[in-house]
Amino acid sequence: AMPENEALQVSGSAELLREEALKRCRELHDPIPAMIAAAPAHLLSGYPAYDRPLPPDASALCPEAGLHSVVTLSGDAAP
Repeated sequence: AMPENEALQVSGSAELLREEALKRCRELHDPIPAMIAAAPAHLLSGYPAYDRPLPPDASALCPEAGLHSVVTLSGDAAP
């Protein structure tokens, strides 16, 4: 996790975004770190993501499964 103000700063700079991505992905298998390092900076993008609290009546959404059935879709997963 990263404080919102820092995430906004990183998302506004391709070079800061690359540094953060490399820091977070350095342990991933080849060629992922090399691809991040080699990508043209102007093609990198990133945006802060936020956790949202469950609605007060979330358990009523699916009483059979309870809170374990509550999910949030974002980005490409959300129609």
